[in-house]
Amino acid sequence: MKKIFSLMLTVVLVAAVFVGCGAKTYKDGSYKQEGEVDDHGWKPEINITVADGKITEVVYDEFAKEDNHKKSEDEAYKEAYSAQVPGADQKVNYEKLSAGLVEKQDPSKVDAVAGATTTTNTFKELAKKALEQAK
Repeated sequence: MKKIFSLMLTVVLVAAVFVGCGAKTYKDGSYKQEGEVDDHGWKPEINITVADGKITEVVYDEFAKEDNHKKSEDEAYKEAYSAQVPGADQKVNYEKLSAGLVEKQDPSKVDAVAGATTTTNTFKELAKKALEQAK
């Protein structure tokens, strides 16, 4: 009886070690996904870097259709956005979303950013599409 118990305990411990180490979730590399230009002339883009099977870096921004400048650096947009959502900053929103994806490793688990629902949804959608390439 002790031998069977010892054998079962050993199997459980070995299984726990393998589960604890975790299998690679994603293939290492860089993955990019672009969205469609929206009604305001902004095209979203995400770049995700995977190393050792984990998301290690995420860069998200939106680019102007007419001259490809970044929304996160557009002062006129920032002023208009802050007027609608006091204290809001698109660059900070992008950074929060990106950090959330690195932390949670799953786009569906990234917390929404208050005052940026559309941006959050677009971010999650593009992240899912980019990570499909990494499976």
